[in-house]
Amino acid sequence: MHERDRESQAGATGTVPSVPSATVQSDAIDPFSPRSDLHFRQTSVRGGSHTMLAQGVKYGVDVVAIMVFARLLQPEDFGLIAMVTAVVGFLAIFKDAGLTFATVQREEIHEAQVSGLFWINVSVGVLLAGGAAAVSPRVAGFFGDPRLVGLTWALAGSLALAGLEAQHAALLRRQMRFGTVATIQTVSQLVGTAAGLGAAFAGLGVWSLVVRTLATAALSWIATWIALPWRPLAPWHARDVGPLLRFGGWVSAFGAFNHVGRNLDNVLIGRFFGGAALGLYTKAYALLLLPVQMINTPVSAVAIPALSRLRANPEHALRYYYRALAMVASLAMPVVTFLAAVSDSFVLTLLGPQWSDAAGLFRILAIPAFIGTLNVATGWVFLSEGRVRQQFVAGVANTLVGSAAIVIGLQWGVVGVAWALAISALIRRPPTIWYCYRGTPYRVSGLLTAVWRPACAAGVSGALAAIAHALLAAELPAPVVLVIAGPLFALSYLAALYTLPGGRAWVGDWLGNLRWLRSSPAQVAA
Repeated sequence: MHERDRESQAGATGTVPSVPSATVQSDAIDPFSPRSDLHFRQTSVRGGSHTMLAQGVKYGVDVVAIMVFARLLQPEDFGLIAMVTAVVGFLAIFKDAGLTFATVQREEIHEAQVSGLFWINVSVGVLLAGGAAAVSPRVAGFFGDPRLVGLTWALAGSLALAGLEAQHAALLRRQMRFGTVATIQTVSQLVGTAAGLGAAFAGLGVWSLVVRTLATAALSWIATWIALPWRPLAPWHARDVGPLLRFGGWVSAFGAFNHVGRNLDNVLIGRFFGGAALGLYTKAYALLLLPVQMINTPVSAVAIPALSRLRANPEHALRYYYRALAMVASLAMPVVTFLAAVSDSFVLTLLGPQWSDAAGLFRILAIPAFIGTLNVATGWVFLSEGRVRQQFVAGVANTLVGSAAIVIGLQWGVVGVAWALAISALIRRPPTIWYCYRGTPYRVSGLLTAVWRPACAAGVSGALAAIAHALLAAELPAPVVLVIAGPLFALSYLAALYTLPGGRAWVGDWLGNLRWLRSSPAQVAA
């Protein structure tokens, strides 16, 4: 498949049909051309820092929003949204038909192709929105709650908005304009969250969460079009989209199976145990995944385009890949471990006493969340190498194993589902990594070298934090416990990293990464 991709890329250059040019400002960067190597390296490094900073802001906004929403709404409200999301989220997989990844991953692409992909995305988004509205009565019937009809209709609008934005956002990432993308996402989330909180204070209940989603999606679409003044050619000028559709088809197929595997637990809990139980479960898992996504999402946004450009230079690609994995592991693993160790105080502080039952689920779900910090290890390779067919096969296998585990765990209630998810994550991850690396220059030994130190250090410091939390929680209020435990955990984590074999050099290299992010363009290119 890799060779066929190269052949199709070669066919996309040379004899390109003559078509009218879309309106683009004369001083704008050509959105269809890859960066030069100098600009690529500079932008990749700078983009990573900008995206991480923006993600930190988004994380802070999410934390504040969760604290306020959790006190204004009931667990059942979050459960209702989770029920709708299980359906609308599945349809959302197809909103870009995998074509944004195709635009980013291709070495060469021309305007007629991207214009064709744009009109496909728009058409698919509108059709999916209509499909979601059409099945809303069945959604309500399945979960036994008529309120889901209106909620499904409303959230279906986000699918149409996403179709309008997809290719413009992909072109921004292709040109590695990560600072622009990060700004759009951050501002959109801020405004959307403010709108949602306003609706919550006005007493709109569960509909305030819908307002937040739609306002964020609408502003993101508008801002993306302003940031990239390219306008697509008319639909009849579309050319050469076949290879891109095939690539996107495999990505979408993988996404569909992956979504089923990730949301079957929500569907079954909502169906058999109701909205309140589902609200506790989804909120516990969401709180754990939030810091992981804060780290993985921005790094992936930079790493996939970067690794795609480095395919011709495997040595540089390997160095970039393992360095990025080490950065992800060193940040995400300790965060998940700390949250699990102080789960009781964390849930009480963030959500309030009405959510105390979520603390036990929180500790169990920390296991798949910890393993999930390395989900990027396979995703980066599959997508940057164009191995989307292999990604689909891996997705099917993971979904089958995970779904079987969830069905079995359902017999023991919500706690049984959480344990099933944890155990299946431990079973699935090693063979997935082996299958992903097979036939590539990437090696399991390189992955272990990159992540074993932060994993071990997180485990040691997490055990110490759990002991300290048990002692402190008996005497002090939950917020005070977190204020004390947080710095102690950070110091013990850094100390453990430093004292592990080779840890001193590893920490020095990690600090070097931070200096690299702050270096001048000339130093970055050197």
